[in-house]
Amino acid sequence: NNKSDAFKHTYWIALNKWQLENDDLVRQFSDAHESDVPADREIEKRMDLHNNQIGMNLAVPTWPTAADISQAAYNAVAIGFCWYIRPLNSDWSLRTDSELHSTNE
Repeated sequence: NNKSDAFKHTYWIALNKWQLENDDLVRQFSDAHESDVPADREIEKRMDLHNNQIGMNLAVPTWPTAADISQAAYNAVAIGFCWYIRPLNSDWSLRTDSELHSTNE
């Protein structure tokens, strides 16, 4: 739920899109991964789906290496395109006052 989770989702989706070159398949897989989220963790689902979409937007088939994708995902987090949740408990779990924030905050 922190900024590293935002990077993970963004990078994972962009890498899959780059490797598979099939937007529909990647979206089906990523959406299915988030489909059974309990209601009390809806904020996590919103964050993950948003960061997945950023990854879909980043992927360009002509990128020469996975390192290029990693750098693009890192930049998306640094610029604040991605979302993360704060505050969190010390074990990274949600608190009653947890909210979505841009990763450049």
